[in-house]
Amino acid sequence: MFRRYRKKIFIAAALSTALTGLSFWLSATPALAIGVGAKPSHLEMNFANRNTQTTEVIVFNLSDEAAALTIAPDELRDWITIEPTTLELAAQEHATVKVTITPQDSGQVTTNLSITAESLHKQGFNPASGIKIPINIQVQEKSADTVNLRLFISIGLGILALAIIVGMIGFFWYRKTLLQMEGGLLTDENLALQGKKRRWWE
Repeated sequence: MFRRYRKKIFIAAALSTALTGLSFWLSATPALAIGVGAKPSHLEMNFANRNTQTTEVIVFNLSDEAAALTIAPDELRDWITIEPTTLELAAQEHATVKVTITPQDSGQVTTNLSITAESLHKQGFNPASGIKIPINIQVQEKSADTVNLRLFISIGLGILALAIIVGMIGFFWYRKTLLQMEGGLLTDENLALQGKKRRWWE
């Protein structure tokens, strides 16, 4: 009977030994999770038109070991450009990442900026960790009526400025004439010249 169950007993003993060794290995090599942080915690981007805006995000390696970081948007990759997309940070080090957004359509859209970190050490079990920064993008198109109104206002202000300049020139010319008359500086030749100027302006 012992011979009958000897094979099964041997297999059970082998499995028990293997599980014991695996448990010891896991307890001797702890999992090292990489800590990563970012500032600001979210991005609010408002556009009056489809122009381009650039903002900055500061990323932190909060762990006690060097880490490789990857930064990328979850969506809207044709809208959002990241520079740099990958970088390496020493323990407790931080770096600045530029986020450039060029809207392709009007309206409100949302996505996330994903930042993942992974240990640079090859030994042990080092799972990657990361965070997500919400991005809210609001794009308002300028209507044709608004553009025309601004054009008319600009033209009107230009005409008003020109009228003010002409009025100031006339005022100073008239004031100079009065001063010459009060000082007795108007000779017959000056009067004739003034008459010609008046006729020319008329």
